[in-house]
Amino acid sequence: MTQRIQGKRESLNSYFHEKVRMCEELKFSFCELKREILIGVWSRTLCEAMMAKQHFTTDHLLHDMHSLSTLYT
Repeated sequence: MTQRIQGKRESLNSYFHEKVRMCEELKFSFCELKREILIGVWSRTLCEAMMAKQHFTTDHLLHDMHSLSTLYT
């Protein structure tokens, strides 16, 4: 799981959806899923910003990541 990280030129959507599928197969809680996704994100600043925010769904998390990715990548 930890070996799957976002490639430098990989789209956020591709990485995000693949990582969500992997986490769901392992029946991770949302908190674990969020952590696993953010650990592998290319931008450390985006990771830190998203860790500090509260999210309740994967849709909400992805939306916030897209919103902030233009600022932090």
